Amino acid sequence: MPERAELAVFLLGSLDDAHYWIDDEEVTNRSAELDSGAVVGVTKEEFKRLCGR
Repeated sequence: MPERAELAVFLLGSLDDAHYWIDDEEVTNRSAELDSGAVVGVTKEEFKRLCGR
């Protein structure tokens, strides 16, 4: 799993037009929200449906 995260960071960092940045603290907070049940994740298919795709 750490290798996948490193790859994702590398790929996102290589985007010239990226207008956003997600730091380690943000990732940790979001992960904690999922683990605690404060938020509920969605599947890729559900995400696409919710986005109208």
